[in-house]
Amino acid sequence: MWRVAGQEQAVRHLRVSFQQGRLSHAYMLVGPPQVGKGALALDLARLLNCLAVEDGTPCDACNQCRRIAAGNHADVRVIGLGQGVEGGPQRREIGIGAVRLVSSQAHLKPYEGANRVFIFEDAELLSEEAANALLKTLEEPPPQTTLILVTSQEDRLLPTIRSRCRRVELRLLSRDETVGYLEEARQVEREEAERLAHLCGGRIGWALSALDSPQLMERRISELDRLISLLDAGVEQRFHAAGDLAALYYRERKEAVEALEVWLTWWRDLMLTREGAGEWVYNQEYRQSLEERGGGYSSRQITDHINAILDTLRGLERNVNPRVSLEALTLSLPKAAGPRQG
Repeated sequence: MWRVAGQEQAVRHLRVSFQQGRLSHAYMLVGPPQVGKGALALDLARLLNCLAVEDGTPCDACNQCRRIAAGNHADVRVIGLGQGVEGGPQRREIGIGAVRLVSSQAHLKPYEGANRVFIFEDAELLSEEAANALLKTLEEPPPQTTLILVTSQEDRLLPTIRSRCRRVELRLLSRDETVGYLEEARQVEREEAERLAHLCGGRIGWALSALDSPQLMERRISELDRLISLLDAGVEQRFHAAGDLAALYYRERKEAVEALEVWLTWWRDLMLTREGAGEWVYNQEYRQSLEERGGGYSSRQITDHINAILDTLRGLERNVNPRVSLEALTLSLPKAAGPRQG
């Protein structure tokens, strides 16, 4: 079975390619964050090593499929940022050392399966040196080796790398698809499935993470509370908040980015509430707070700060100084404008 949720077109492409003997040596799986790109990459790894493929579908029951699903297959390796030093700051690029190791292993015969598979998570974070080194492997692909690049920002990859990979696009799931998958595959009660579908916005990976890790929902609430408290805070408290976010960014980049994305949802909700469209609010549990504050900010203030958050996220992608960037963002949080205005 294919474990990825709701990506029928992508699955069909890979299944038919396998049946026709036309699988590529390199794939680029693209799409929004948390829509199942990593799951599809592992599905492809299972397809390439499965001992009982039927109709272009991995069996999900043989020793090869089980070991890949468990993450302990010797021939399937996932390459990502990881940690530089345990307990220390997270690396901000995938370095050349990781690519050199992949290149050397790629030329070895598979150890326990039929194919070696190397999956690059967040492939857009390859350093320039690492990307150029990977290009050499893509230009001269070894037999029995498949490279899979997973990315939400394909435009940041070198054009020469993109041109040597077969592109497979994944999409956001509809609300009905998300609810259906959660009910059928995870036996989630209807009401909870609908709540998660509302919050994930088509990102099934987020919904599954929230289901398995209550801490994710707790972090979301914590970030919303932090933002609301900062609206009425002075300069010193805002500087402290920026420092906390910068420290988080150095430890766990994705969590810090998610925190800013949570802030974005609140400002979007504030705009909707202000314009009388409260039924479309994302953070429904904050609806009363949003209604109380909605008239205190102008449309211009809300729009300007949404753009400020987006600029900050883009800056972090370009490796600007996180502390300086986040300080500028927290200090730019607008004060209530008073009476409702346009």
